[in-house]
Amino acid sequence: MLFFKFSLVICYEAGMLKIITDEESTCVYSIKSCSYDFDDAYVSNNMPYDNSTEHSTEWRTDVNYYIKCKDIYGNMPSYSSCTMIVHPYDIE
Repeated sequence: MLFFKFSLVICYEAGMLKIITDEESTCVYSIKSCSYDFDDAYVSNNMPYDNSTEHSTEWRTDVNYYIKCKDIYGNMPSYSSCTMIVHPYDIE
């Protein structure tokens, strides 16, 4: 069994969900569940930037973000697992 863990900072910044990882990675998301293929999500829901420590997408309070991050060595969660699940809420 492969186990790895990212250290993360998750925040709201200028209308964006911003994630900072402690190592270079590529992150993608789904708004449905953790059960999705990383490569399929990369096409439609890639969080800029590849192999970076900073990732962002629009802050939407009507959805949950099921996020998977893959490090530069290819380590990532299994098909049905997520790196994190984010539940945005109204800030104001």
